[in-house]
Amino acid sequence: MSSYTKRYVEVGDIKFACYDEGPRQNQAIVLLHGMPTSCYLWRKVIKELSNTWRCIAPDLVGMGDTVCSSDERFDLAAQATAIANLCRKLELRRILVVGHDIGGGVAQYLALRHESLVSGLALVDSACYDNWPVGVIRTLRGAASMGRGFGAFFRLGLAKKLAYSQRGFRRGVKHPGSLGPNQIDEYIRPYQLSATGRQRLQNMVRSLSNVQTREIANEFYRFTKPVLVVWALDDAFFPLIWAERLATDFPNSDLRTISDCGHFVPEERPRQLAIHIDRLAKSILNSSDASTTTTEGYEP
Repeated sequence: MSSYTKRYVEVGDIKFACYDEGPRQNQAIVLLHGMPTSCYLWRKVIKELSNTWRCIAPDLVGMGDTVCSSDERFDLAAQATAIANLCRKLELRRILVVGHDIGGGVAQYLALRHESLVSGLALVDSACYDNWPVGVIRTLRGAASMGRGFGAFFRLGLAKKLAYSQRGFRRGVKHPGSLGPNQIDEYIRPYQLSATGRQRLQNMVRSLSNVQTREIANEFYRFTKPVLVVWALDDAFFPLIWAERLATDFPNSDLRTISDCGHFVPEERPRQLAIHIDRLAKSILNSSDASTTTTEGYEP
């Protein structure tokens, strides 16, 4: 389990669960997880970064231990607005937003729709364009469409079986030992133990659609602040072609690859990922004018 304790921050009708580690600054690295993980995904990366940077990793709306009503909106744009409101509640002046998987989709909306808050963007094996939802998530979405049957999907152990299968978490790592039973159990814990947690997840999963990532991609050219694209060469869900397309479409971008690693980069190669994030953070959060920073000074 993580050595960090989640704090709770109320923002309107949402009670965010999040890690908030490092020096109390009005600038921070905001780390957004994907599906079907939680802020727990970032614990190893936070360990590497939090001596220097304030690191905030929330559970997205409808996921993990974040509490919200069943009427809440769960789409990517709404998620981005909720995260922006959380940052304002924490009195953050500028952030480097880092997104993995669908957290990357949320990060794209945060960067384009709340640009005054975002000094830079890092996308790590990210949902983008029409590369998602992947097969295992489509299966989960199918279960979510069953109404009350979604609860039975968990109670009968079918969700856990899917999570442990070669289609689930196991497919997301190159080395099986880097993501063990304890870690998988923590990711599915909020839904195994809580009916309200399952209801929130069900509503969130129903909202999953690549329509928004296809739409926001048309605006990438407008985001001229630094963008770092980090991609695992052995990602079984999102091949490298998507990273290359992102790096082409963002005008001020840099692409870095990580070898011998699968989709869950923060689990398998946290130190290597943290080095990339740290170097980008130093180039933008310490800059007197982040809007004019480029990736030219970023060294591998």
